[in-house]
Amino acid sequence: MIKVIPAFQYNLSNDVHSSEFPVYYFESYSEFIKKTQGKDIILLHHTELNATAVFRIRKNQFWNFAQLIHAPLKFEKKLSVEEEAIYFKDAIAYLRDIFKIDKIEQGDVLGFTKFKPNNALHSKYGSYQIDLNQTPENILSNFNPKFARDVRHAEKQELTFKTGLNLLDDFYSVYNLTSKHTGMYTDSKEYFRDAMSVYGEKHCDFAVAYDRTIPIGALFMLKTQYKVCITHTGTDRNSNIHGAIRWLHYKNIIHSINQNTKHYDFMGVRINSKNEKLKGIFDFKKGFGGELDQGYLWKLTLRPFHMLPFNIIRKSKNILLGNQFEDIIDQEIK
Repeated sequence: MIKVIPAFQYNLSNDVHSSEFPVYYFESYSEFIKKTQGKDIILLHHTELNATAVFRIRKNQFWNFAQLIHAPLKFEKKLSVEEEAIYFKDAIAYLRDIFKIDKIEQGDVLGFTKFKPNNALHSKYGSYQIDLNQTPENILSNFNPKFARDVRHAEKQELTFKTGLNLLDDFYSVYNLTSKHTGMYTDSKEYFRDAMSVYGEKHCDFAVAYDRTIPIGALFMLKTQYKVCITHTGTDRNSNIHGAIRWLHYKNIIHSINQNTKHYDFMGVRINSKNEKLKGIFDFKKGFGGELDQGYLWKLTLRPFHMLPFNIIRKSKNILLGNQFEDIIDQEIK
């Protein structure tokens, strides 16, 4: 029922998968993870459901871990909760018995599912995305009214919208300041250079908003014709142009429509979080009028006895270092 299949190859002359799957299914993503993290990516295909999910495999001398990178898709469509139950029943057994996986870790940003296994720790999670099979005017009409006003206000300021891999320095100047201001983890400029070298212009891009020559808003995205995934953002809080980042998203949505892209994904929100800052992120992404695809992040121990020493070590480190190893699920179920 379950088999490992090769990551998809991007072939411009015969690209049978680009309109049906996001970049995480392609060999460029596998190559990037191997280069930057030293981990392996596998695609597990369920032959009866004709559905495929993406997992990251992490092994060390003592324990083996898997992480769901993207929920199973069946030619661009997610499975029903009943189909996911069938998929994961077989996939979990395959990971345990063939790959000797001890634990399935919390899923990645798009590794949330409607189904959650019995005994799995879980928290609600989702992602807002916009169907691009509509006019820009219709998309703007679905924005939160304040967001729409901000876009129209920014439009009058004669901002400049640019895309291209040559915008790394301008992107990073805004992104780096934003990450430091918010206290979020900051990827290095080398990270983005690696992304550019592996993904190339087919699978990644920058978008930057300029006030004259000054970059005031920035996006980094992974892309196929199926979906644009906004993975990194930044905004200049000192700019006098109110709503520039909303304007930038709107212009990038129009650009994505012109590139014949099907979906625009804002990449991950916690649902009903107790954290006020994270509630703000939820409201911001909601404001663009997209549809909330929601489900659960979950993690599941497959070999409890074998994981006992690991759990003791992790708990001791958390006590000594102040919960440094908490994931989203740990934070949300407190």
